[in-house]
Amino acid sequence: MTKAKFDSKQPAVQSFTVDEKTTVQICLNEKTETITPEEGEAYTQYVYDFNEFTDETGKIDLTRINESPESYLNYQPAAKPSAEERLAELEQAVQDMALAQMGGE
Repeated sequence: MTKAKFDSKQPAVQSFTVDEKTTVQICLNEKTETITPEEGEAYTQYVYDFNEFTDETGKIDLTRINESPESYLNYQPAAKPSAEERLAELEQAVQDMALAQMGGE
């Protein structure tokens, strides 16, 4: 979670989908600040506890997020394994299959 400032009020949950990836923005605990620049008119900023995350569309449950957005203020999707980690997993799977075919365990 971080703080984010906006020049207009924000909904608690916003989401948008592009190419089967969904980005969710959480804005909670609104506070206002009046900004008075040296020149020009004073204006209001809206400050929120904020989180933004992106994941595959099928992995994001927007109903659950909308029901309990505070539960997602610190949420981040699980990290995808690196290429090296994925290669090691595949090598192990090949070894396991070879052992199974040879009757080993």
